[in-house]
Amino acid sequence: MPLFQPYRPAQPGQGMSCAVLAMMTAAWLSASGLAGQLSQLNDGSCTAEQNKPHSGQSADPSTTPRQPADKAEQTPAKPKWPVSRETTYFTEPLDKDGYVDYLAAWNAYFGKDVVPQNNAYALLIQAIGPRPAEKVRLPDDFFRSLNIAPLPDEGEYFVPFNRFVHQRIRPKSEEEWQEKFDQLRQATQHPWKEDDLPLVADWLRVNQKPLELITQAAQRPQWYRPLLLRSSKSRRAILTALDLSDLQLMREVNQALRARCMLRCARAQRKLAWRDLLSAGRLSRLVQREPTTLGSLIGLAMENAACRTVPVYLEASQPDPETLRSLLREWQRLPPRPSLADKLDVGERIVCLDSFQYWHRHGSPPGEDSGWQLPLVQGLMPWKKMLTTVNVWYDRLSAAAREPDHARRQKAYDALESELQKLLAGTEQLKLRDMLVLLTLRPGDKLGERIVYMLLNLSLPAIRDAQQSFDRSEQYARLAELAIALEMYRAETGSYPQRLEDLSPKYLPTLPMDIFSGRPPIYRRTERGYVLYSVGPNGRDDAGRTADDQPPGDDLRFEIPVPMPKQRSPRDQNAKPDQPDV
Repeated sequence: MPLFQPYRPAQPGQGMSCAVLAMMTAAWLSASGLAGQLSQLNDGSCTAEQNKPHSGQSADPSTTPRQPADKAEQTPAKPKWPVSRETTYFTEPLDKDGYVDYLAAWNAYFGKDVVPQNNAYALLIQAIGPRPAEKVRLPDDFFRSLNIAPLPDEGEYFVPFNRFVHQRIRPKSEEEWQEKFDQLRQATQHPWKEDDLPLVADWLRVNQKPLELITQAAQRPQWYRPLLLRSSKSRRAILTALDLSDLQLMREVNQALRARCMLRCARAQRKLAWRDLLSAGRLSRLVQREPTTLGSLIGLAMENAACRTVPVYLEASQPDPETLRSLLREWQRLPPRPSLADKLDVGERIVCLDSFQYWHRHGSPPGEDSGWQLPLVQGLMPWKKMLTTVNVWYDRLSAAAREPDHARRQKAYDALESELQKLLAGTEQLKLRDMLVLLTLRPGDKLGERIVYMLLNLSLPAIRDAQQSFDRSEQYARLAELAIALEMYRAETGSYPQRLEDLSPKYLPTLPMDIFSGRPPIYRRTERGYVLYSVGPNGRDDAGRTADDQPPGDDLRFEIPVPMPKQRSPRDQNAKPDQPDV
């Protein structure tokens, strides 16, 4: 039986981080793979217990019963690699056993030069409260890391929509729940009045005070969200065990700001409506500064939704030319969007390295007993080689993500994927007897490299999907900028231009290009307005059809007049509004 299986692309829903895959491989090697087969050679037997499939357990060691720590865990092995930029990336601080304390290093790196007065998150958490997951309270150390006092359990904190609906109505069926969420979706997509959607209006009233704090937080220039992990007595938790419950709430905060924007448009409160929409845009850019890709994807989804609200606001409010010039300047001054390269270069790299360090230290995933496998894993694996290989490839992935345009990024990713597949060619034919020869002649080096290559090969499709999400969000922002410029042209001339090129240089110094085609977005003036769209990630003109149309396309479209929201199709009846765009 081959020790390695041929590469298969990651399926939708699989994790983004290479570190997650590292732990899966660690579990495979230590519980049911190479380590188990080598053990059978040692005693010449194969027990029924060893043939049982590996069963997944909770990733939170504090909630998983564990066997008493074995001797190896009571006396941890020292790391078998030098601490350097080439191996561990961060070189300090070190814990008592000589391992890099990645948790402390993470917080020191991402919290450098951030003060509470400028930190948007320090004010934001005061609007959300100490229980973003409702049942679990954030520890006092979390607030001390922000240099603010621990929050009391009781306070006027942001109330999520589902909790509000449960407290007010207690829907008895899935259909009733969905009907309430459809009301919220409608409230974010077109102007409305209290009598139209009284439930949403009540929800906004309940959240009036926290939304004011959130609006103030969005004006702050910095973003630092300290990382705290719950650990057991014998193990620190792994960095993959991230709690994103507070960030998940940001999607509902985004919905609340956009819903209130639409309500204020219906009231002709144009300045307040724009303030809400601009706050939604600013907050989305701040959330994108999260060091991990998953945190950033939440921010990207928030920005996409805010951008799609821009033409709705413009059509409803009909600003004059001077106001539109001010709106365009404010939109162009949103905080800069971080790139995927920033996430790969530090955040994702560190999560991956922490997983390998955890594997060496404990020999098994969180919540599992290492037993006899720990010294075997520690002794056989070429740890320095694996760590240096990880760093070399994260440097290369970051460089690919930093290419200046979509076409060159795709070419760089194609080259990396092709190289990885060549490095893994024939891996599926590697059998145990070949591995034993390999280990005898050159202890573990080839095995270690192949483990890293396999993980990277599995991760690359997810990285490319994330890059697509970053590019899509950038394109939505460009369309929003064009929508404001088009409205300026109409306000001054009485009609929309015949061509996009007519906007430059008077309204825009240069015309924003379509990221996915390298040409101007497709624009058509219609009898009552216009249609403006990007060809989307597939690079093909789908005649303006988006993922919500039938047949679906992947174009990104803005349209004036803004069409009324479509009824939800059966395929998305169970989806809540504004899921992350992954």
